[in-house]
Amino acid sequence: MHYRAKGKDYFALGLLNDSGGYELRNPFWKGSLGSKDITTIPGDSRRVSVFEGLFDYLTALQLSGRALNDTVIVLNSVSLAERAIARIRELDAERINVYRDHDAAGERLLESFAKALPTATIVDKSDAYPGYCDLNEGYLAARKSGKACAAI
Repeated sequence: MHYRAKGKDYFALGLLNDSGGYELRNPFWKGSLGSKDITTIPGDSRRVSVFEGLFDYLTALQLSGRALNDTVIVLNSVSLAERAIARIRELDAERINVYRDHDAAGERLLESFAKALPTATIVDKSDAYPGYCDLNEGYLAARKSGKACAAI
């Protein structure tokens, strides 16, 4: 996306969210244009894959080599977990794959999904990238650089 703020032109990768706003990311800035919200990408509503951020989702696409069949929810912030839970309830999903960060916020996120959605199968997909911060920054970047996340 190209956009203008305070008289200056900028560009960023933009992801449309469910409120019609955009989640913007570039090497210098991470923020929102318009309302901040989750992003829902339709797919099989019985299975939902939840990603903390856009780059984790893009990494999953790169690693799989194809689009995901699941409905995808990109949180755009872990503080929006309740909105994701409400959307998952609307979908009546049976299985929720959670691609969380290996940090305290990621732990709380997983716990909140398990508590709020007791009839669904919650799968902690972070088991697929042990020893790394998250799917993107840790796993994919470390595969390329050979370095693990310092926070672990």
